[in-house]
Amino acid sequence: MTPFARSLTGLDKYRSTPLPTGWPSQLRTLAVPVDQVNAALTALLSSAATSIRMAMYSFTDIALADILAAKAHAGVTVQVSLDSTEMTQPDQATVLTVLQTAGAATSVGTSEHNAYMHLKDFVIDSAVAVTGSVNLSHSGQYQQDNRLVVIRSPVVAAEIEARVNAVYTYQTSKETHP
Repeated sequence: MTPFARSLTGLDKYRSTPLPTGWPSQLRTLAVPVDQVNAALTALLSSAATSIRMAMYSFTDIALADILAAKAHAGVTVQVSLDSTEMTQPDQATVLTVLQTAGAATSVGTSEHNAYMHLKDFVIDSAVAVTGSVNLSHSGQYQQDNRLVVIRSPVVAAEIEARVNAVYTYQTSKETHP
């Protein structure tokens, strides 16, 4: 059983301040730059047992890409959709290569309206949804004012996973890898 299978309280150690008494164990929020968001993301991604499905506008964190690659090598389904406008960032191109080399399913493109694919969402094991404004970049995880929201709910995860899958399906039908 993964560390977050029943509760998200394991993420509390990454917060700079405690949550209020009575806060639901299925919901956690963290804030950049005051909380340890990268450490929380590392723990979350490392916990995946069956799948990680992601749509991420900016993904330049090579260490997090390496976690996804290791998961893909271990047989976890890893699917990542990226925005094509961010592919000019050298580290984003490196992330894409790392993921593809590991056998992860990847797509690069726009939204269905030919605009930015600006999501910052992923779902772990169809049960834990991660959303908010945090890009998987140095500035997104350490410098900018951003919010990471983690929800342990198969119902919420299914809704977010459906959108992430729709982005992947659209992008792969229009594939334009750099």
